[in-house]
Amino acid sequence: MVTAYAFASEAKALLAAFGSERRPNMGLVNDFLLGAVPDADEQTFFDNVHSVLPGHLLCIDLARHTSRLHWTFRPGVEASRPDAPEVLRDLLTDAVKVRLRSDVPVGVLLSGGLDSSTIARMAAGQSRHALHCYSLKYGSARLDESHYVRLVADDAARYALHWVTPTAEHLLATIASIVWHHDGPTPLRGRLPQWHVMQEASRDVTVVLGGQGADELLGGYERFVLPFALDRLDPALCAQRSRWSLLVELWRLGQMGDGMHRELLRSLKTALGRRLNVPPGGALHGRARGDAIARSRLRHHRVLGGWNGPDAERPYRSRLNNALWNELRYAGLPELLHSEDANSMAFSLESRLPFLDHRVVEFCFSLAYSEKIGEGWTKLLLRRATSGVLPEPVRWRRDKQGFTGDYAKWLGAGPGLEAVRQLLLDPVTLRRGWIDPAWLRRRLGARPARAARWVGQHVTQVWELLTLELWCRQFLDADQTLRLSQCAYARPAVRSTVSHEAMARDVVPSLDAH
Repeated sequence: MVTAYAFASEAKALLAAFGSERRPNMGLVNDFLLGAVPDADEQTFFDNVHSVLPGHLLCIDLARHTSRLHWTFRPGVEASRPDAPEVLRDLLTDAVKVRLRSDVPVGVLLSGGLDSSTIARMAAGQSRHALHCYSLKYGSARLDESHYVRLVADDAARYALHWVTPTAEHLLATIASIVWHHDGPTPLRGRLPQWHVMQEASRDVTVVLGGQGADELLGGYERFVLPFALDRLDPALCAQRSRWSLLVELWRLGQMGDGMHRELLRSLKTALGRRLNVPPGGALHGRARGDAIARSRLRHHRVLGGWNGPDAERPYRSRLNNALWNELRYAGLPELLHSEDANSMAFSLESRLPFLDHRVVEFCFSLAYSEKIGEGWTKLLLRRATSGVLPEPVRWRRDKQGFTGDYAKWLGAGPGLEAVRQLLLDPVTLRRGWIDPAWLRRRLGARPARAARWVGQHVTQVWELLTLELWCRQFLDADQTLRLSQCAYARPAVRSTVSHEAMARDVVPSLDAH
């Protein structure tokens, strides 16, 4: 038997040449339906299409193929350093400087949060021209971060601001385009707003800088509170701190955001039970057929098992650093980087991420867990490192949003809801057999008000179901009718301006004014 190998940067290129490979990887589809994001292994959503692992070489001869690791960095020593903030600031400043080298215009994706604001301020300090900054602006106070963006981009001579307001217009076509460029269904995680921000940036620049990676290096997510609490309870790691001081820290961490309160309760339960180990687990959704088989697969899934799973790597003494290691290498960042690449390259943009400079990564992983979360703050080291760089209200923000969006409104009201119902209740979708038709009809086939309420409460699930079906239509059924024409310059879904004066008036003008 003759084995043939073909290579491409995207699965769709292989499918164009080998149409018989339009076969789904049902194991990964089941994992996705049960809430697991794709992790950093060789699998794709296509049964016979595989990825080369990060840092690996694929070696092929006449008899076989093998994969071997050719580079990785060694885990650090987990030592505290009094000069850590200064070292991190110097490393980041140089990482930004290196990534500003370009023969084409460079911009920054600025959310107003700690990470992207750090990059924007450092880039503006090294740029000879006004720095293009692309930020979301919403009418809802719950979502809008323009106040923080104003504080960061405070000088019209140094910052050229571009405001972006996503809408639900052409919703399914836009999501289909996102799926097309991802080569698969996607988790929610800011996909739609990021798509529109990238679209706007492509009108002016060819390179964009962003803040991805800081949360994974420095403990920015709520899920890192539990391993931190367990480290604080471990006498081998923290012999001189009282449990009362831990409770105070956890209480303050609980003010970092809604998700933090859930982790706070879990951590308190662990503290009261005096247990230093917890079972792995994750949120499972009973919406896939054959979910008993899929559940058994997920017991060993790196994403849902996480830092405490049976297959997790544990190169560090501390649980927090092991959790960060797992997030960086397997459970979170690889999937985010895939999205960053897909959404940027859809508009011919090159995305550069200073926090993932190898020097920054290696330095952060050489530090003790207590440098990253402590004194009631996540990303404590970065907050200390940006003293004098960021405005104080931004440096000490307790809420965390990133590129957020009003998904409940987009998917659960008006034309958006009608588009969701039309696609997911379509006979083609129901006949596919992957989702229980009765389950879908009960939730989406009810009165519009009831369906809207369910969609608004389950936007993550709805997004996953939409992207799964749109992937099936485009890649398995070879139906391209749903995608936006040429993808990149479908303007009606976003409104923007570059004017500081318009920003000060809180006005987002129409497209015709751009």
